[in-house]
Amino acid sequence: MKKMNLLVLVLCMMPLGLAAEDAKQGVAQDQAIVTPPVDAQEKAADTQFFSMRLDVDYTSVNMKQANDSMNAAYNINKFGSAIIGTLDMGFVVNSFLTAGPKAGYLYCFPASYERNYAGPLNFKTVMDASLIPLEAGATLKFNLADTSVSISTGAYAGVGLAHVANSVDVTNAASQKVSYVQPFDGFGFCGELNAAIELKLSKGIDFNINGGYRLANIDYVTQSKDVHYTFDGITTTQIGSKGLALRDAGNTNVPFDFSGLNIGVGISMGF
Repeated sequence: MKKMNLLVLVLCMMPLGLAAEDAKQGVAQDQAIVTPPVDAQEKAADTQFFSMRLDVDYTSVNMKQANDSMNAAYNINKFGSAIIGTLDMGFVVNSFLTAGPKAGYLYCFPASYERNYAGPLNFKTVMDASLIPLEAGATLKFNLADTSVSISTGAYAGVGLAHVANSVDVTNAASQKVSYVQPFDGFGFCGELNAAIELKLSKGIDFNINGGYRLANIDYVTQSKDVHYTFDGITTTQIGSKGLALRDAGNTNVPFDFSGLNIGVGISMGF
């Protein structure tokens, strides 16, 4: 009789044990549904809304006509190349497209030459030329699957602000020397096509090797202020006049063409 009672008790307890096990499994399944997948968490962490890219490049410049204007001189060192730094600020449109403004500063390695005039007077000139490109455009960026490498390409257009300065030392027959600076300014269309290979260094930071072509021909520059020089402090000689264009020996306006190929490196940050 006791054995019969024990058997009945065991049979009654079994449904309770099975119900408890089902309840545990239900809680575990609910927890699995609530927890976000790891991939979704990583994608959310990588979401960016704004990017900044700083490039420093070595570039050629197409200064043939500016260089030709020095042909009547001697001891000539002509324009040939430059350095340019650019800052690109892009707003993220989608996962592969950014758009926004871009600005930079291009500095040409100086040209120099000498000329002699009646007096006799010797003029030694160092010519500096620079450009500030102010542009807007867009960049496409494509990630290579299963790597930390991406490829980007961009197109920009805007205006280029040019500045030219002739720093001149004048020496007379008595070996007296005076110096003056003759400044010129101009502007014109500026455009650029570029591409880059980018390597992800860490979250939101990429290193790039870039190259491209810039179109920036400034048709003429005009003198931005009146300039004079004097040896004795009494008699002055005027050099050009404010508002007049820089011209060559044939009385033709001298263009400054900052167009050229560029190659360099940069770093970008995403926010």
